[in-house]
Amino acid sequence: MSNPVIDSDYLLKTLADLLNIPSPTGRAEAAIAYCEQAMLDLGLAPR
Repeated sequence: MSNPVIDSDYLLKTLADLLNIPSPTGRAEAAIAYCEQAMLDLGLAPR
């Protein structure tokens, strides 16, 4: 079984986007929504 291909450009862009979302302690709704949408875009089902 071969290792999956990692899209480092996608990972870096996603990380940069996430880190640029203001999300102080107790107010992370926007960051959570971003992660949920990113998962949906990949065909995953966030819980």
